[in-house]
Amino acid sequence: MLALTREKCLSHLLEVPNLVHLYQNRERSFVARTVEWLSTVETALSQFRHPLASFVAVERGKILAVLDGYQDTQVAAEKQNKRKLRFATTLVILCNVEGELKRIVSEIDNQFQFWQEKMVQFLAIASSKQAIPLTADVSKSGWLSNIWIMLKPEDNTQSMYNYLNFAMKPSDRLYILGTLMENIACFEK
Repeated sequence: MLALTREKCLSHLLEVPNLVHLYQNRERSFVARTVEWLSTVETALSQFRHPLASFVAVERGKILAVLDGYQDTQVAAEKQNKRKLRFATTLVILCNVEGELKRIVSEIDNQFQFWQEKMVQFLAIASSKQAIPLTADVSKSGWLSNIWIMLKPEDNTQSMYNYLNFAMKPSDRLYILGTLMENIACFEK
């Protein structure tokens, strides 16, 4: 679940340069495209029941409120016309949301790094007793699932295996295992 959240956030972050390019060129579509982007981000975060979805909704609402006279405190509004004020407010909000998405990705990366270290320790011990197949006759997710089942220990690594099973959702566990298996495959070539 965290892996999917991470990938969705990264996907949305990759769209930010295009939006900034619209701002730089003073394209009329900048505000509308950013509002659309915010709506898409909000929907994606809502699917994961992430509390940042409400923050994004409020930020999107601020852009819409500029037409009603709202002025963001981060935007100097002295003698600016509504179009310039809306553009500036939209850019400030885009920066705020971009920063929050980067924070989410960073938090997930930190958690994954911790779990990845545990997984490396487990794989080092488990693979010394049983070879891990580096090729698959099935889909990647099927291959990773088969590897995880194959590694189920009956000895002193049982507690680490159980920890990894209980600490992570299956999708996150397979995501981390997949990353490590790609590293091993690259090392073996």
